[in-house]
Amino acid sequence: MNVNELIAELDELLRKGDDAVTEAWLIETTAKFVETEPENVMGISVLFNELGSFYRARNILDKGEEAFLNAKAVLEETRGYTYILDGPAPEGCCSCSTNQPLNYDAAASCTGEEPKTHTEIVFTNESTTANYATTLNNLAGLYRMQGRFDEATEMFDAAIAVYSECGNAKTDFFASAYNNKGLVYLDKRDTEAAKACFNKALEIMGDESFDSARGTTYANIGSADILAKDYRAALADFNMALPFFLKEGNAAMAASCEGIIKQLQAAIK
Repeated sequence: MNVNELIAELDELLRKGDDAVTEAWLIETTAKFVETEPENVMGISVLFNELGSFYRARNILDKGEEAFLNAKAVLEETRGYTYILDGPAPEGCCSCSTNQPLNYDAAASCTGEEPKTHTEIVFTNESTTANYATTLNNLAGLYRMQGRFDEATEMFDAAIAVYSECGNAKTDFFASAYNNKGLVYLDKRDTEAAKACFNKALEIMGDESFDSARGTTYANIGSADILAKDYRAALADFNMALPFFLKEGNAAMAASCEGIIKQLQAAIK
């Protein structure tokens, strides 16, 4: 089963808008994938994350948490991974009871030549990957929706740490962890801490083109300034956000932004 094809099929179901059909498909497809491809850890985690996101978007938070925790658990499970490495196997690196390297070259050994490569089984898990960080980010967002702010902040910090260390995280995903953490501080009415997170998200995005994410981040900063009753700063923030929504063709967010701008202009007068 190809995960990308499954996600494309899921997107089509979501476009049709029948939640009952989509939920049944997600549950059945995820269970079948776990059964038929138990070693495909990444694929399993992706499907559990999709299931969790489906429930979170519909405010079915208990089932969403269960799905995200399943994704987290499968990525934390220690498994043996096979690696082909250059050079002869070091002493003690052997396969099971044969006491030979896994790809031991018998012909080479007869001529006294050393094998050019060897295979090792390394036992590890996927808890240092960007996929794991995204799972933590998803779970933290759900905790925020439940009002579990301390757990959400702790989980966002864990996601940020993994994104920082893994080296191959998608920039917009990494930035989203700071944006989401900032929303927790907004919920707690800590506007300065919130703005620090939002500005960090902008810093991570740098000069890359993430129009909607950048617009959302400026709008988040504007929300913090509204909460702080700094309406002039908020007006500037939403004026910064609007062009990014228009550029991407996000009509709903652009309309919302324009409405807030009008309200702020009226408040300042």
